[in-house]
Parts: sequence; structure tokens; C-alpha cells
Amino acid sequence: DKTALTGVLMGLATAFFLGFFMVPRRYFRGDSVTFLVGMTFGAALGNAAYWILSGAPFEKWPFALCTLIPGLNWSVGTYAYAVGTHRVGLAKATGIKNTQIVVSTLGAFLIFNEAKTTDPLLAILGSALVVATALVLSRITHRADSLPHASLFGYLIPIVASVLYGVNGSLMKWLIGSDIPRSQINLGIGRGAFIG
Repeated sequence: DKTALTGVLMGLATAFFLGFFMVPRRYFRGDSVTFLVGMTFGAALGNAAYWILSGAPFEKWPFALCTLIPGLNWSVGTYAYAVGTHRVGLAKATGIKNTQIVVSTLGAFLIFNEAKTTDPLLAILGSALVVATALVLSRITHRADSLPHASLFGYLIPIVASVLYGVNGSLMKWLIGSDIPRSQINLGIGRGAFIG
């Protein structure tokens, strides 16, 4: 099925780019807020350019304002993720943040009744593997001088990112199901992220 293959390839490309978007934070000399303001400004510009180039009209006003919510949510989650990378390192914070799949999977089954179209056993198994990866990554040791701010609090912060990112999966499904053009959803997310 070409549609399914395209979806898988797009998902892999997304995973690749999302996997690296926090790497610059590890080397950025400023604080997390400054880093996030710059990153969300770039996201807002990129999403606005995508919307303009797509030629999609601005539809479903004022309901379209709901597209700001995932952006606001994403900015708070990304702030937590950035602080987590500063506190416990990129690998550990990313492993913890990626447990968002558990929240997204629960939302898919409990809110959107995806058990009709998705095998729950495979979804639970996949979620369990992601959690197992987070547990393995959390055992990585680091030099004390490289992460002087490491603490239990540092491990808890990426959990906040995990929950917020997981909720965003449900928000996105709701917005797409409401027939708002995807480029307009991106426009709202970019603006919401920068506002956040």
C-alpha cells in the first residue's frame, strides 16, 4: 500500500528531525529560556512560510484559534525538555521525553477508540519498548564536571515534557479530525509556541 509506505517514510523522517532538534541546546552557552525563544521564533517563521506557500485559506474562524493550544503546550514541554538536557544530559532527557508515546497511545485508545483500527497488543508492546529504552538510557553515567546540575529534579523535568508532548498527539488528532487544513494547524502551532 503506497499510502501506508508514504506514512511510514514520513514518520521516519519526522523521527529523524525531531531526534536532533534539541542537540544545539547541549552546546548553546545561554540559558534555556533564551534558547527556546530563538527556537520557537524559527518554528513560527517556518510554519508561517509553509502556510503561505501552501496557499491554504484561513478557515473555521474562531475555532482555528484552538490551533494555538498545541503550540503553547509544545513550548512548555520543550522548555522542560531543554532544562532536562541541561540537568541530566541529552541522552537521558530524550529517553525520558520519548515516553510520550505512552500518553499518546492511551489517548488514542481511551479518547479516539483506536482499538477498532489498531492492534492494542502491538501498541502496548511498542510503548513498553520505548519505556524500556528510557530505563536503559537513564543508567548512562556521566562525568560530574560535564553536568554539575544533575539531580533527581533533573529526571522529573523531562517527565513533564513527556506528558505534554503526549497530550499534543491527541490535540493534533482532534484538530485534523476537525478539517482544519494541516498547513493552518502548523501556522497556529508555530505562533502558539512562540507566544508560549
